Amino acid sequence: MGTDGDWRGICKKCFYTFPVYTDMEFYVRTQPDVPFHLKEISCTTCNHRGVDLDFRATLSVRESIYFVTCKGCKRQFPEKSSLEAFE
Repeated sequence: MGTDGDWRGICKKCFYTFPVYTDMEFYVRTQPDVPFHLKEISCTTCNHRGVDLDFRATLSVRESIYFVTCKGCKRQFPEKSSLEAFE
C-alpha cells in the first residue's frame, strides 16, 4: 500500500507498477455492464456460471484483470476483463 492509501501491484519481470482497486461495491454500482459480465464468467474448475468480484488490477487503459470467486465451489481465480477494451 502506498503513502496515499492506494494499493499498487508490480510486475516481477519488468517492474511496471499498476493500481489495484479493492472497493468493488462502488465499482459494480457505477459500471452498469460489470454485473452482467460477472454472471457470464464460468469457473475454471467446476464450470459454474457466476462469480463475485473480489478486486481488480488495471494494467493499462485497455487491460484489466478481475480477481473473482466462483459462487458455486468458492474457487478464486483471475479473469481478464474484456470491458476496458470498449471504453
